[in-house]
Amino acid sequence: MVVPEDKGHEGMQSPLRSEGVFWIGPDGQRFAQAQDSQAERSNAFLALTACYMLGKVPSNFETRPCGPLRLERRPARWGGSLLIDRYALDEASVEEALGLLAQEDSETKTAMIFDADFGRWKSAIEGWAKRYPMMQVNLANPQDSVPGIAQSGAVLLKGHGVEAALEARLARQHDSLVEIDLEALEANLRHYRSLLPAQTRVMAMIKANAYGLGAVVLARALERHRVHYLGVAYPEEGRELREAGIRSPIMVLNPGDPSFELMLRYRLEPELFSWERLAAFADAYGRYPEALGDVLVHIKVDSGMHRLGFEPHEGRAVAQALGRLPGVRVASVLSHFAAAEDPQQDDFSRAQWDAFSRFADDLEGELQIKVWRHMANTPAVARHPWAAGDMVRLGIGLMGASPVASDAKQLQPVVQVTTTLSQLRKVPAGEGISYGSTDSAPHERLIATLPIGYADGIPRALSNGRGQAYAKGHFMPIVGRVCMDMLMVDATNTGLRVGDRVELLGRHILLEDFAKSCGTISYEVLTGLSPRLPRLAANGL
Repeated sequence: MVVPEDKGHEGMQSPLRSEGVFWIGPDGQRFAQAQDSQAERSNAFLALTACYMLGKVPSNFETRPCGPLRLERRPARWGGSLLIDRYALDEASVEEALGLLAQEDSETKTAMIFDADFGRWKSAIEGWAKRYPMMQVNLANPQDSVPGIAQSGAVLLKGHGVEAALEARLARQHDSLVEIDLEALEANLRHYRSLLPAQTRVMAMIKANAYGLGAVVLARALERHRVHYLGVAYPEEGRELREAGIRSPIMVLNPGDPSFELMLRYRLEPELFSWERLAAFADAYGRYPEALGDVLVHIKVDSGMHRLGFEPHEGRAVAQALGRLPGVRVASVLSHFAAAEDPQQDDFSRAQWDAFSRFADDLEGELQIKVWRHMANTPAVARHPWAAGDMVRLGIGLMGASPVASDAKQLQPVVQVTTTLSQLRKVPAGEGISYGSTDSAPHERLIATLPIGYADGIPRALSNGRGQAYAKGHFMPIVGRVCMDMLMVDATNTGLRVGDRVELLGRHILLEDFAKSCGTISYEVLTGLSPRLPRLAANGL
């Protein structure tokens, strides 16, 4: 037996011997050593050793197709490397993977271990911190499909929770990306909680797939931070959350008649806003024998917005109808401010609150119970502390935007849309850009093409200088017309290069400013971001 010079398996007895960049078998065959990575070298060495020791003389070894390795190395979208090892999860295998990570040519190295049992890794992580002082080792629950992950250097993902969806978000497969900062989401939640009485609860509105950002991911983050309720628009949105393991109470704003049985099955709580909806719910409740225990409902009042809700004078009648449904309990009464952000309509907001309160008082008096009352949205929490009630409903504020300017300054951006610069070209003076050859200039310009357009949620309204992009300390106007899949910016004197990351929305181009440039509101901007842009949740561990 000969001991080859293989760094990954020092001291192992093998029939192979090393000669330069070759391994030599006992039969004289020469095999080129794998050069792509230490992992490939190690795997190839073990495979050859096993062949000889089992009496299976290898042939055409180097020309055989390579299957996926236990540890795969991929380029990451930020320019670093991504090491993916989804198999064994013991200290020895993690130690080996960390050793491979340590060999990466990168200033920053981060490892993410996926395991629900955090406690068993405590002493091991302390030891690795001493052995690899320049490496950060983190833990993540396998159910968290997009935990916080470093966005620079070399990153190792290790364990059974490394799913294909997570890998796709991190590997360099898309030029454009929607990034969701879960630490900023938490900071915004803390901000609003600081404005509320200690006893006031929070319902987080994550309808429309959490405004297009990913309802399951945000629901998991919000559940960790103990919001009391989640709010969705339709029952299917609630079912998706339940099937993803979300346990928090979920209120459904607009349940359709055929969906009440689905809601009872998934323990979703309907908002009842009309006599027709109340009758349909009562019928479904009577036909669904598995509805065990209390079934919770929420009663909507039209206090002046004139969209949905019972009339303010119908509180007692609604209570009497509900009283005929044993086992059904009113969890809350709610309404909706129409213009809480507008100081000129403060008197109207007060009148809405008074109408809402009359309904709630009548319902409580008839049922002889106390129910939670909630009416305040993001701007009402910021401007009307008297309307805090028993619970508030936060949506766009959690995402980092607010229609109240003073409130918006206290928030952190949660969403960032970035892309990669595709091409640079000099455009002579007097020549236009894009379709229609518009937006010419009297001087030569350096024009950068970005692979993102109105099909991705960057509206044509931002054409010809109305919108801008940001990179490396420079704001660059969008020039010419925004195309379906591309747009151009003036990158003159910026020093940008092909491959640089460019921000369209985020920390420098704020959501509210972006929306104003588009002539719309922040809600429409977020829900308009195309599903073809990958979502990456960061900083969530």
